Amino acid sequence: MNKILSLIISGFFSLSLIPSDSLAQEESTMIAGTKISLIPPQGFVSATRFPGYQQEETNSSIVVTEIPASISELASGLTNAEELSKKGMVLLQQEIVKVNQQDAILINVQQSAYGTEFNKWILLLGNQTESVLLTATFPQELASDYSESLKKSLLTVQWNQTQTAVATDGLEFTLEENGDLKLAQRLGNSLIYTKNGVFPAKSINDPFFVVAPSVAPQYQELEDFARQRLLKTDNLTEIEIETGNQIVINNLDGYEIIGVGKNIKSRNLVSIYQVILSEENDYYYLMQGQVNTRYNSQYLPLFKKLAVSFQKK
Repeated sequence: MNKILSLIISGFFSLSLIPSDSLAQEESTMIAGTKISLIPPQGFVSATRFPGYQQEETNSSIVVTEIPASISELASGLTNAEELSKKGMVLLQQEIVKVNQQDAILINVQQSAYGTEFNKWILLLGNQTESVLLTATFPQELASDYSESLKKSLLTVQWNQTQTAVATDGLEFTLEENGDLKLAQRLGNSLIYTKNGVFPAKSINDPFFVVAPSVAPQYQELEDFARQRLLKTDNLTEIEIETGNQIVINNLDGYEIIGVGKNIKSRNLVSIYQVILSEENDYYYLMQGQVNTRYNSQYLPLFKKLAVSFQKK
């Protein structure tokens, strides 16, 4: 689960920039698809590619992620300076704060992205079964003007644990479940499909399929980008591409790849099915399924059925 946390806090390089000492309103607003509400910064609107708020003209955002893991599981990876440094982050400050009538961990880190230095406020709260991570980022050169205002916005968070959140609310896409691959979990704006909807999976050999919109554009040629993205799959090693083809799904150009690699932990051979769909604005959708090669004949066709069922709302 610490790997999931690592991906979350290092994967969103969107910025969060707000006018000093200014919030948009006095009451919290629910964030679609989550159990989270907060008072958004002035000038921010609900984001379309992740749960949270964005200010598109400044590429600024606050990202909210609910994680099915205890806060004790996640805290060590968030407060350990050595672990953070492995993700390119420098720990500047950490403290325990009171939010949502409970203790939470608040850290301030520095990180370089896209050739610019950024500061991040990261807030983690949770219990023994689930946690919430809020990440806000702003240019380091503006820290004296915006750091306290951004921190103030995060500290307005309310976690409505008794509320039932609809996993697909606020998303701009849909998929249809196929076979025994059922929607199991939402992480950020990613949807995870597993065998019979069980999450975490019962066995390392069980299949899973993930669909996720990008939070930043990419400008490479589609086939090159798709191949490079597959080879960077972080839970596999010795990845080899077996086939690659152009594909069109829901009027979006895409590239489909089937490959094989070894699971880093088990060393078992794993088949990978991946499709990347490109939008006109250079954003994209990533869909990837993995399964032990023993179950290729059953699950590779199901992965493709899931992918081709993709629809923009």
